Parts: sequence; structure tokens; C-alpha cells
Amino acid sequence: MSTEIKNKNIIIESKKDTRIYEEYKNKMTTFLILGIILIVVICILLYNDVYYYEFWEYVLSTLPVVIVEGVIYFCFWLKKYNYYNLSLKVTDEGVTITNSKKFDMFIPTNQIGAVAQKKETIEILNVNTTQARAFYFLANADEIKKTLDDLIFKTENKKTVVIQDNDDSVLEMKKYKDLLDSGIITQEEFNIKKKQILGL
Repeated sequence: MSTEIKNKNIIIESKKDTRIYEEYKNKMTTFLILGIILIVVICILLYNDVYYYEFWEYVLSTLPVVIVEGVIYFCFWLKKYNYYNLSLKVTDEGVTITNSKKFDMFIPTNQIGAVAQKKETIEILNVNTTQARAFYFLANADEIKKTLDDLIFKTENKKTVVIQDNDDSVLEMKKYKDLLDSGIITQEEFNIKKKQILGL
């Protein structure tokens, strides 16, 4: 499906909240600077042979935990940063995902398994791949969540209506087939009714 078709009848597009992004980036920069300062202080103390038993005991007991948490937090930030340029467009047919390299990915509405929201973040689960695609720093996350929920609800209702219509058509056809077999109506009358039921 081409981008032109996918972008037809756009209901809503994602908008980035640059303020939240800058705040998050500043926190990570501060965290990085403090980490560098801590490493420099430790190196200076070691170089000058400064030994404080309580200090080193505290450092050695907490440093591994701090390093592990720092690496996890930093990797999570990198993930958010890499996904910052992802944008989405919601249409009647589904969701188009675009990144800064102009790569498009399309998820039809009937393949959206669930939509989760946490503050300015939206996650969309693709039932075919069982993978969730996250969108961070969204200024209109609430609107996108509501729009997608409405689309999923409408899609489910359409499926229910189609199934109900099919069931009704089968029962109607069976009724006229019984009348034909009983000789109450002719083959010609049956064919006319069949076309009406099938919408031919």
C-alpha cells in the first residue's frame, strides 16, 4: 500500500512535546556529568593514596549497584532518544508509522491488538507480530489513545454486524429452499429471492 493511500483521510497525527523531551535530556546530561565527576574524584583519591576505610567500604558496596542502574537507565534513555523521531498518522484504515529516514510501516486497524498509554507515551501492539511499538514525548497522547480505541471498537462492531448479517442470510436462504423443496414456490421465485438476499 502506497504512502499516498495510507495518508488519505488522516484523523489525527502525533505531535511531539519538546518541553518534556528537553527536560528528560537535561536530566540525563546531569546524570552523566555527576557520573564523570564521581569517577574523577575516585581516581584522584586513589592517585594520592588517600585511604578512608569507611569511605571506601561505602564506595565499594554501592558502586556496582550504581553502575548497573546507570547503564540500564542510560540504555533506556538511548531507546527513547532513538524513537524520538518516530511519528504516527491514524486513518480509518489503520496506523502509518514514519521515522526521520522516511521509512513507512503500516498497521491495519484489524491488526491492532491493544493500545496502552502512560503519560506522554503510547504503545501499539500488533497482533500479527506480537510486538509493541512505542511512541515517546507525545503532546497529544490522550487524543491518539481515544482515537485508536474508537477505531478498534468500530472495527469490532463491523465484524459483529457482518457475522450477524451472514447468519440472517443463511437462515433466510434455508427458509426459501425448504419452500422450494415443498413445492410452495417455483425455482424462478427461489432464484429471485436468492438474488435479493445476496444483494445481486
